[in-house]
Amino acid sequence: MNLPIQLRDATPGDRDFLFQVFAAAGPALELQFLPDSPLRSQLIKIQFEGWHAGYSAQYGAGGLKIVEESDVPFGYVWLYDQEEGQRIVDLAFVPAARGKGLGSTLVQSLVAAAHAAGKPMRASIAKSNGGSLRFNVRLGAIITSETPTHWAIEWPIR
Repeated sequence: MNLPIQLRDATPGDRDFLFQVFAAAGPALELQFLPDSPLRSQLIKIQFEGWHAGYSAQYGAGGLKIVEESDVPFGYVWLYDQEEGQRIVDLAFVPAARGKGLGSTLVQSLVAAAHAAGKPMRASIAKSNGGSLRFNVRLGAIITSETPTHWAIEWPIR
């Protein structure tokens, strides 16, 4: 299946969309059990602001891309290009876009582009997100190391 997926740089006008996708991707574990309330919403907003500021500082704001299909945004991906490899820092889709093969198509395309540049693709996955690990292993990633909280994965150049 060849889907018309495009990436474009995120702009300040995308901030509300980014927040919606971030919030739909699931709040941090410590917030998942709080009932919907203004307090929970405010805490997710604080997490979003920290996520955006922290990743911008560590990986560069230019790595944040809006993922679109036929010019309709449905998610984001944060990419980081280093001399020794490329990294998928974060990836999330709106709920309506999940389960349609878009994530597989996007990841396979990103891995192919990294390999074409002579670099492996890497990522880190929280151990609380076993579904993401299974998804990425199905797409050819291997676990290269782990910490008590995360797995490091890589799609090596073959």
